Amino acid sequence: MSAQWPRLREVTEALGVTLIELAGFEADDVMGTLAKQAEREGFKTYLVTADKDLMQLVSPHVKIYSLTPRG
Repeated sequence: MSAQWPRLREVTEALGVTLIELAGFEADDVMGTLAKQAEREGFKTYLVTADKDLMQLVSPHVKIYSLTPRG
């Protein structure tokens, strides 16, 4: 996957999508922190993930779209 990062950055930039990275932190940690910050500021947040650990963040302002099939 690391070989695909340069191309992914290129595509997200072309689409105007913001890419947030923080050295030393995993994506789920960054997503969770930003979701809770947004919640405190009154925003609704939708996380798209297969990471079930983020389910603990679900609230009236934080929703999760799961990428794992139900069955």
